[in-house]
Amino acid sequence: MLALSVPPRMDSLASSIVRLSNRGMSPQVVSWLPTGPDGEYNGQQSHAWPMVRCGHPWTQIVPAFSIRCTFTSANSGYGNRQLATRPERSHYPLRAPRKAKHIRSRANARENSTVKLLGMFAKYWEPGQVKTRLAATLGEQPSARMYQVFVETLIHRLADVADHRILAFAPPDREHNFRRVQETWDLQRQLDPGDLGDRMQYFFETALRDGFDRVVLIGSDSPDLPVDVLHQAFEQLRDHDVVLGPSLDGGYYLIGVAGQVPSVFDGMPWSSPELWERTVSRLTEQQCRFAVLPTWYDVDTLADLTLLNKKLARHTGDPWLEDLRALVDSLLHDNA
Repeated sequence: MLALSVPPRMDSLASSIVRLSNRGMSPQVVSWLPTGPDGEYNGQQSHAWPMVRCGHPWTQIVPAFSIRCTFTSANSGYGNRQLATRPERSHYPLRAPRKAKHIRSRANARENSTVKLLGMFAKYWEPGQVKTRLAATLGEQPSARMYQVFVETLIHRLADVADHRILAFAPPDREHNFRRVQETWDLQRQLDPGDLGDRMQYFFETALRDGFDRVVLIGSDSPDLPVDVLHQAFEQLRDHDVVLGPSLDGGYYLIGVAGQVPSVFDGMPWSSPELWERTVSRLTEQQCRFAVLPTWYDVDTLADLTLLNKKLARHTGDPWLEDLRALVDSLLHDNA
């Protein structure tokens, strides 16, 4: 029997574990990062939610802040700030980025066992091709502009995370657009053709082959993702094979790998609420040690945008998030 005590918004995560238990896969150790009263990450080592109690003599309970989550088989024992012209501001240093494959030789990378790489997937902000669900309400041009600001915001907020950063972009003929809005990331074309799983598999295999020890990949749909979560992701990869950040829609906003790439990218239900459960099942079957980060969210719908606006109201002192809030305020006001 598996009894979980979970905060709100972690129910889907807990139910995935329960379903695994019902199929004969029993959690051995499950615990989580500290969360706030509403079930969301609060960035502090307090108010932790202990998460598991299993009816097996070999089960142990670990502190919630350790984020350890391993499984074994029971059977085997922006508004009025002239945002429209922001990407073209002349003070952006326009330089050709280094080629990702030349960042660091494999021999040099092996000398440092803590070489970390942060990757981000992004698409060119072509109206009608990005944020299509929001475009149905806000319009194609405003939605594309908003997504462009999402990308810029993440580029600048995460400029000091990890030893190296790669912006993996699509389509391949839009490299000049991404050069214009960034200065601290290396550019890499996403695999083309291929579905999302193929592209992610290629990214991780290339990064590990180039000598990076811990590789974390995010999307560009969560502009206010806490920087602390990324630091925690890299830290967890010291002791785990994989780290995952579950999203409220049933998928994940972050995945990180150390050592080798697990088989979790082929034949998966992308953009589906079953993605998280299927990924956890795959990792469990492969006996991977994996850690779970705080739940976060992607901004894909009007409800998500409203949630983002509320969260941005809590941020002060970050000019990129303040500009983003001005834009979101304007979009929501125009749509009221």
